[in-house]
Amino acid sequence: MRLPLHRIVAVAPFLVFAGVYLAAAGHGFIKDDFAWILQSRVRDTGDLAGLFVTDNGFYRPMVALTFTVNDWMFGAAPRGYGVTNVLLALLCGASIYMLARAFALSRGAAIMAAALWLLNLQGIRMAALWTSGRTALVLTLAATMAATAVVRGRLGPAVAWTLVALFAKGRRGSPPAPGSRSRPARSACTSSRGRSPRRPRRGRRRGTTRRRSTCRWC
Repeated sequence: MRLPLHRIVAVAPFLVFAGVYLAAAGHGFIKDDFAWILQSRVRDTGDLAGLFVTDNGFYRPMVALTFTVNDWMFGAAPRGYGVTNVLLALLCGASIYMLARAFALSRGAAIMAAALWLLNLQGIRMAALWTSGRTALVLTLAATMAATAVVRGRLGPAVAWTLVALFAKGRRGSPPAPGSRSRPARSACTSSRGRSPRRPRRGRRRGTTRRRSTCRWC
């Protein structure tokens, strides 16, 4: 039995992506992978709740939860983590297709949108092959699913997927507490006449950079 041509075209981008990245994914852990996976191990309900109240420099409990599931399934074998990243990327492509269809685009246009995202070489390679790069994948999946729910008028799923997206891409650090660093930083930003201070010498550049970043919080 021969498959219709439009079905072959529809699955072709997903097959090409899977064929390329499944062979290359999961050959080891690098950089932030080791500490993040170790800190995401859950042995009881207390550890599970701890994923949402602690961080390792970034507050991304939903990503940590995916590492928890991978640890239960694969232990310390990197291959399973890599395959999970590839599957998340394929789900992102499917969610982009769904979003395009929600905007009443044709099937061909929706397939093109998914293919452009899956087969671009700018950021997909890092997200799929680097274990910790799944942050972008979880965020993309949740954001596109939330947008699809909004377009279709489904408030409940939209709120749920938005929360998943927010818990997948927390920013590093936090603004200073009111009344603590705000006032000294503000006085350091401007002189007594309201003008910016002179450019410091090269030896003080590092401290100036920190002071300027604090000023932006003000």
